[in-house]
Amino acid sequence: MPSHIFTRVGYWQDSVASNAASVKAAIAAKEFTEQFHGRDYMVYAYLQLARDKDARTVVDAMIAAPPPAPAARAAFFGLAAAQARYVVERGDWSGAARLEVTPSAFSEAMAMTHFARALGAARSGELEAAKADIARLAALRDRLREEKNAYWAEQVDIQWKSQAPGR
Repeated sequence: MPSHIFTRVGYWQDSVASNAASVKAAIAAKEFTEQFHGRDYMVYAYLQLARDKDARTVVDAMIAAPPPAPAARAAFFGLAAAQARYVVERGDWSGAARLEVTPSAFSEAMAMTHFARALGAARSGELEAAKADIARLAALRDRLREEKNAYWAEQVDIQWKSQAPGR
């Protein structure tokens, strides 16, 4: 997928264009998972270009889209990541603390939201709320370990370690 390369090298406008084409193709093919994936990358690229309104428009389109199929791992992750990126990249800590967790079968997707919520709550002085989300990160990490999902368990552990007080 060219957009991943463009993202890695900071070719943000190329990333937007490539992902817009990907989303358009996914819509035509009724590939809802791919729509969320491409839109997530568009949000990130728009934010890097300081095109916050365009990023918000994409996030809103994701929220308004039909809910992903229960087995659509990448869609749930893309939805969670785009919303978290939007508030965290902009330093909107109260917005981050208020993100809603979309329930799914995918611990890594829910962890993305709990990570942003913990960060936002901590930066907003809401320490008890931050502690609750940090505890949820630990529980999701442990579930991923039990499922033998080493990659995502490690990623969520990194999120937890970056937030856990007194570690």
